[in-house]
Formats: sequence, structure tokens, C-alpha cells
Amino acid sequence: GNISLGTAGNGLSVKSGPNARIGQNTLTAGTVSIANTSVTANTRIFLTRASKNSGAAIGSLEAVISAGVGFTINSYAAGATIETGDISIVDWFLVESA
Repeated sequence: GNISLGTAGNGLSVKSGPNARIGQNTLTAGTVSIANTSVTANTRIFLTRASKNSGAAIGSLEAVISAGVGFTINSYAAGATIETGDISIVDWFLVESA
């Protein structure tokens, strides 16, 4: 069935922590690995930059899944190289594709 939030001001609340479906991590030299055994080949990862965190540069964010292990978030500069100056704080949200 559908999830309905029928009252204005109500929202979705998702618990964070180990093996959670939502979280926040900081890039180190343009990358961060997150251990999360709940990740599958069907997991979709939504990323957003929460803060540049005083970084010298920012790149385009991408997540790479290792099913049953976790995922890695990389920041890419033009030319598909890791943007090592990116130390942004990144929010992520995991959803399973049916």
C-alpha cells in the first residue's frame, strides 16, 4: 500500500545509526566508505551535499555499492578524477527498488 502523511507538518522519520537507511558522513580527500550490510544490488542511494565544510573545491557526488558490505561516496572533478580537495559533509538516503 501507499504511505500517506495526511496532516500538514507531518513528515517521514527514519532512524540513523549502524546499518541505517539514512545518514551523514564527511569526505576525506574526496571520498568516504560507509559500512552498511543492508545495502543490496537493488538499493538506490540519494546524495546531497549538506555543507562544503570549508573545502577548497567540490565535485560531483557518486555512490558505488558493494552489496552486503556498504557503499563508497566519491566526489569527481571534470575528467572523472577524484576531487581530493572536497571535504564536504554529505547526507545520504537509501531506498530499495522493487
